[in-house]
Amino acid sequence: MKNLSLKVISVFGILLISAGCSAIAKPEPSIAPTPLPIQPTEIERTSMPPQPTNLPLVIPSPTFQAGLPCAIPAESELLFTLDDAALPFGLCFLYPNDFTVTKSEVTNTWYFTGTPYGSGEMVAATAELHVEPANGKMLEQYAADEVASAAPGLKVGLDLIYLMPDDVPAIKTEGLPGLMGSRTLYLVHNNTAFIFTFMPIDPGFEDAWLDMERVYAAVTSSFVFTR
Repeated sequence: MKNLSLKVISVFGILLISAGCSAIAKPEPSIAPTPLPIQPTEIERTSMPPQPTNLPLVIPSPTFQAGLPCAIPAESELLFTLDDAALPFGLCFLYPNDFTVTKSEVTNTWYFTGTPYGSGEMVAATAELHVEPANGKMLEQYAADEVASAAPGLKVGLDLIYLMPDDVPAIKTEGLPGLMGSRTLYLVHNNTAFIFTFMPIDPGFEDAWLDMERVYAAVTSSFVFTR
């Protein structure tokens, strides 16, 4: 079981916040006999520069085309997909095109990082996706166990929400321990757990917080399990 305690990674003067796995934890079981054989697919509709994030928060409504499971990216979006016959799942969702996607050294983990703001050690909005076996647990049990492990003794609310457009159930929580706090979503599908962590949730970091809300809205309004 991974340790969900938040950690701060300073890279070239940019402060990135992650809820990745602890290096001292025992190796995570793979979701397949071999490492994920695929890379995320990015589909860009236009080369137009991203809109400034200091404008009012505007999230485009996802567009879906008959016969295609995934949303069609708008001018300000990209499409992220994970799908391969060797995997027990397929998924796709939109994210802002001014975010950069990187594959972590942590098994089956991806980071979506926005524009850094501030001076000195700058703050950037970050969304993390981590995938691991659910080990037979249903959604509510999996989420409760993960939160209990990350914040022993801390009372944290667990809210059931539904991701559009297919009403995919997810458990949402906020307030897990960390420097700037995070919003976490837990999903379980085909005995596989999907953990999204969005940071920062502190409006005091206004630009980074608005970026976080943009990527959160994009993901939750377009998330689809393709199988």
